[in-house]
Amino acid sequence: MRHSHLLRLALTVCTLACMQPGTSVAETFPDRPIKLIIPAPPGASIDVAGRAYADILSSELKVTVVPENLPGALGQRGAQQCALSQPDGYTLCLLFYGAMVSAPLDREALGEKPLYDSATAFAAVARATGHGFVLVARKEAGSTLEELRDYAKSRDKLNVGFAFPNAKIATRLLTTIIPNVKQGVPSTSGGGEGEIMANLLSGVLEAAFVNITTIRGHLNDDRLRVVGVLGVNRSPFLPSVPSLNEQPGGTVFGTIGTWGGFVVPAGTPADRIKILSAATQKAAEDPKLQAKLKALWVAPSPAPADIFAEQIRQEIGMYKKGLRASAAK
Repeated sequence: MRHSHLLRLALTVCTLACMQPGTSVAETFPDRPIKLIIPAPPGASIDVAGRAYADILSSELKVTVVPENLPGALGQRGAQQCALSQPDGYTLCLLFYGAMVSAPLDREALGEKPLYDSATAFAAVARATGHGFVLVARKEAGSTLEELRDYAKSRDKLNVGFAFPNAKIATRLLTTIIPNVKQGVPSTSGGGEGEIMANLLSGVLEAAFVNITTIRGHLNDDRLRVVGVLGVNRSPFLPSVPSLNEQPGGTVFGTIGTWGGFVVPAGTPADRIKILSAATQKAAEDPKLQAKLKALWVAPSPAPADIFAEQIRQEIGMYKKGLRASAAK
């Protein structure tokens, strides 16, 4: 009996010791699948990038990273679900500039309650990718910004489409050059840029701002012309196409571009964010991932959590400043 009592006592002491923090039997993270929210439809550039990362992250983290597409509301549907998720590290989100910055702030500027506060709803994990945008037009509308402007003068309106907030900003800026631009988001069904391209090819639209990844499969279509690349520099994927900034009147577009980056819900434990950040940074160095992204015309653009967090903070501030300047006019 005495031997049995001592055995039970020893087991109890061991159990209590193992429950104390800092002991050798520590909590393992992650120990189950991680959900990766992608706020875009399948096939969008941010989607293909997210799935490429998910494959590598699954190997790095030793658990399955499961992509989940939640398109809608210019990326805000997926971002909102991310913000509302349990902050335990098992929900990772690949958000883009529009969903993080412009879409919620545009909503607020219209007097509507934002679905989330980007400044407080998320914790940065790592920046992942850079995405280029192009202005593409139907053949009859022209192949340069000047030709497009002349074409618009002969018409009551120029129907220009876009699917994401970054392109919405560019479309708004286009009106300063071509006043009769009719802005619209024909992608109301959630079809994203695939639907934009269908409307452009059918003639419903005469021009559109789309991701450079989207136009890749249409470069040999004689019905379309790539007018220019958004931003100051030409794209390495379309070196013969001038940037809009190079063209007369194009400096109004500034440095518009976009990025994709990993975030988690605010309140996620710092040690788990550190693990996820290290894994994404290591994944970004994988030659297979880099080759796959470049093959898709998505540029790898990794940055650690602190740099990415500061970038988000600065760009939210700059966008707010731009909205105030527009309202003052």
